[in-house]
Amino acid sequence: MEQQPIFRFKLNEDIIGMINRFAKIHQFDDRKTYKEEWSKWFNENNILFEEEISRLTRLGYIGNIEYKMFNAGRYYFRKKKTIVVTEEEKNEINVVVVEDKKIKIPRLYISADKNMLDAMDKHIRASLNDDNDKNNKLFTPASGYNDFCKSHTALLSTEIKRIYNTFDNLELKKEISAFIIQKIKKTYKNRYFIITRK
Repeated sequence: MEQQPIFRFKLNEDIIGMINRFAKIHQFDDRKTYKEEWSKWFNENNILFEEEISRLTRLGYIGNIEYKMFNAGRYYFRKKKTIVVTEEEKNEINVVVVEDKKIKIPRLYISADKNMLDAMDKHIRASLNDDNDKNNKLFTPASGYNDFCKSHTALLSTEIKRIYNTFDNLELKKEISAFIIQKIKKTYKNRYFIITRK
């Protein structure tokens, strides 16, 4: 079977994150200072960059990969605007940030499935009891939610599909998916606080 040619070589997500952070720190440096700081930083993180360079070379990239990374930071990430989400918007369940765009999903109340709520309550109570038995307070809404997602994949999958099917506008696929995940996470957190406040 013939391998498809690659026309656009993408950098690894971790490398993109590193370059983005560097570019934001040095956003207002002049070109000379930026280049000097880049050289120092690139040499400090040489091992990670060497792995990325060899990965792209194996894929068939021809060209200077360090130069590609430098240009991405200097001319793209440095100028890219950071989206600021206010505290009020963070609490609005229908505001999601996808690919640095703030998107408001049309307000639509979708109640969580009773099976989902029961499973969340059961999981939270069991986790709180485990913590009490161990005499430590490691259980948090965040750690509980992560554990719940790992142990209830089938239930989550069913719930995500159910909520997804309530939307008419499927042009906003990514935004709706982000909204659903945010909704389920917020529901778990709310259940946690309801149970712990009793």
